[in-house]
Amino acid sequence: MAGHRFGPSLALMVTVATAVAACPDSTWHQEGDSCYKVFAEQTQNWPDSEEQCERWGTLVNILSSDTNRLLSGLLTASGQSRAWIGLTNIGHADWYEWTDTHRAPEFSAWGTGAPSNVSCSCGLLVGDAVWTDKWMFEQAAFICQAPADARERSVPRDQPAARITAEGNVYC
Repeated sequence: MAGHRFGPSLALMVTVATAVAACPDSTWHQEGDSCYKVFAEQTQNWPDSEEQCERWGTLVNILSSDTNRLLSGLLTASGQSRAWIGLTNIGHADWYEWTDTHRAPEFSAWGTGAPSNVSCSCGLLVGDAVWTDKWMFEQAAFICQAPADARERSVPRDQPAARITAEGNVYC
């Protein structure tokens, strides 16, 4: 049987580059596939906070006690005692939902007497890892959440979260 003779081996080297997802910038804290940032230097009302977070993602959704403790630590480190989160009862005073999924929270950390279930209220994380709710036009720090590969984008707001009539009445 005739043998086959092969010429010099040709080694093909393949370099596989894997991109590591990173937060929008170094001021964000990465935990797994999510990035978090406490905006502590500029307090805003809830609708304005939500709009600012939409540049990268959303106001934060807190889905576990581990995330709740992490964010409470970031809030405390920021020097603020409370921050808006993505929880609201706008449009329905008797229950709360996350703004990006429109689902009720499966995990919650409501403090004593909370939620108040007053119309036009939104959720706040307070420094001791509990939640409370306040009228959406109060001023507070806020926490944004973005996917680890997020980049800043411009997101036009379709309509305001609430409107104030000439008489000063608020409709959510």
